[in-house]
Amino acid sequence: MPNFTFTTNGVQIIGCERSLCSLSELPLELLIEILKEVEWKDILHIRKTSKRLSEVSRTRALWLNLFYRYTASDAAQSIQLERPIDTYASHELEYLLLRWKSAEIGWITDDGVPARERRIPTEKAETKHLVKGGRWLLIATSTGSVIYYDLESSTNIGTLLTPSKFGHEESVLQTLMSVDIDESSPTLTFNLALSFMGDKFLDDWGDVNNDPPLEPVRMIKIWRIALVLDDKQHGAGLSAKYLASFPHHPFVSDLYSLSLLGSHVAFTVFCSEDNKEYSIVVDWARANGTSSKYPKRILSQPNGSRSIYLLPNNRLFIVDLYDIFIYDYSAIEERITGDDLFSTPTMPLWEVELEDIGHELISKPFISCDSHTTRFVCVAGNALHGIVIDDDSKPGGQPQIVKLMDIPFPFDRRRPPCLGYRQAVSTTGASEAFLMRYSWPGEEGHEDRLPTFLTKIYSFCPQYPNFGPLMDEGSGRVVFSSRVDSHQIVLDVALLYK
Repeated sequence: MPNFTFTTNGVQIIGCERSLCSLSELPLELLIEILKEVEWKDILHIRKTSKRLSEVSRTRALWLNLFYRYTASDAAQSIQLERPIDTYASHELEYLLLRWKSAEIGWITDDGVPARERRIPTEKAETKHLVKGGRWLLIATSTGSVIYYDLESSTNIGTLLTPSKFGHEESVLQTLMSVDIDESSPTLTFNLALSFMGDKFLDDWGDVNNDPPLEPVRMIKIWRIALVLDDKQHGAGLSAKYLASFPHHPFVSDLYSLSLLGSHVAFTVFCSEDNKEYSIVVDWARANGTSSKYPKRILSQPNGSRSIYLLPNNRLFIVDLYDIFIYDYSAIEERITGDDLFSTPTMPLWEVELEDIGHELISKPFISCDSHTTRFVCVAGNALHGIVIDDDSKPGGQPQIVKLMDIPFPFDRRRPPCLGYRQAVSTTGASEAFLMRYSWPGEEGHEDRLPTFLTKIYSFCPQYPNFGPLMDEGSGRVVFSSRVDSHQIVLDVALLYK
């Protein structure tokens, strides 16, 4: 049979000349090059046609190419790798990609139910966080400890991550948590900030006839969390290394918001001495110690500042009762305060008024190194809006505000929605999950992605839910719970789990 030869990517390919040559008869190198050009759905169809094509469709080079192709155009950076990509086998890359793409489909499939539903017993949560990737769920307890749960495990047994410093299970602590993922680390690594505000019972109280006295607790702790690898270099758990801690100012009585980024932590507080709200930025390594007299940058606003986020280039994003602001916090004088909190008047780089914006109804920041922008999703009026902020914001500049979609009814502020880059989820407290999908004007495929709003009914309902849901867009995973119910409801919309 006559043959032909050609070279692609430095590889010499020998093929057959006859026009009816079967695809499965082609050389392996040529088959892989051809399959690299087709969509992931077509790969799954081709896999069913013959034994040889089934084997070729599982080649690592093929799925590595598909992974790079799809993630390169993903502005939301949906997939979080836990370890270097060269340690992932072919079937692992295929699983990650198919879960992500089938989650996108499941999110807009109006079949009325999630693909998978689980009820996982956990410790009662004061606050919680779903680490990007959807695998690790962090739960902070009333005693100050953090327990992690592996949502990819079949056992779902909690493991102590950071120890309790306040001992007694009846301690009354308001706890906030913030996570800052280290994108430069080859394995999953992040810093964890925990703020504790409240009272603890003394464990050594000897009078059994009376309740033990309370001791005030007002402090922030910083931990370094890292993925633990097993002998096969697969993620097996998480470990914690203590980095720093420092006390809140003695007059601070309430904490509203907490944000960690790099070497700084920012938080909004209420001061009982003068009945004012303050935003405070601290270099946590320099503040490390037991004294409240550490360098801090303090900002006070007439309408308070209930939500706060640290952004790249020394910027501070603040939401008050009526407006959103950007400040250059490096321009705020750093001072070591004594008994009183006081601030220096500071002009924002810009300020924008949005109708009916609430601090509970705004997303985390989505930082894009490619577009050099930071984006937020917020509820304002009866619609979801996107806020686009250039990384080099200058005084007098303005963000771009874009409408993403209308919403059919007001959200419950007691159970605020989880707003993602392209997807959002909310609940009324009953066994209903409301799924929304939207897209950003100007992005590739925007015209083809019409906004959607649909409902998924699930079996289990958290008792008196007073937490908003958590969500991971890349895995299509949603977590519901409440403070009084020691269970987590885990929903997966990825059709991979059907």
